[in-house]
Amino acid sequence: MRRSDQWFPRWTPISVHIAEAVQPAGADFKSILKCRDAVRDAILAHCREPDLGELMRVETEQTAA
Repeated sequence: MRRSDQWFPRWTPISVHIAEAVQPAGADFKSILKCRDAVRDAILAHCREPDLGELMRVETEQTAA
């Protein structure tokens, strides 16, 4: 692993969680966005990091509906 303030990696144990597959509800763009958000939520539930994407996410008509 490499910390954000270091140039060289160091040995450290990691853990990997394999979650259930997230399937899109359809093939339209709105379904793809919902699938993307569901995957993001699943990752955030296990990574113990803040959701910085909320600072940059722009609400559009398609994601608001």
